[in-house]
Amino acid sequence: MRLTLVFFGRLADVAGRELPFDSAARNVGGLRRELAGRFPGLAEDLLGSRVRICIADSLVSDDEALHDGQRLDILSPLSGG
Repeated sequence: MRLTLVFFGRLADVAGRELPFDSAARNVGGLRRELAGRFPGLAEDLLGSRVRICIADSLVSDDEALHDGQRLDILSPLSGG
């Protein structure tokens, strides 16, 4: 399926701001694993719990099903204090 991925923060510095992405993943967790393979420098962040993913402006869990044509916002961990 074709997804549009929009990366923010440090993730965008490595992966680019917006990326059309063909995925075989059935859910968000599977997509995280695919992205970790494509961007090894981001694997630790992508597979960890600090990177959050939104679909239609709502945070979703790794169990969330994916559908063709969806836009996913991939949010970098926040830093600072």
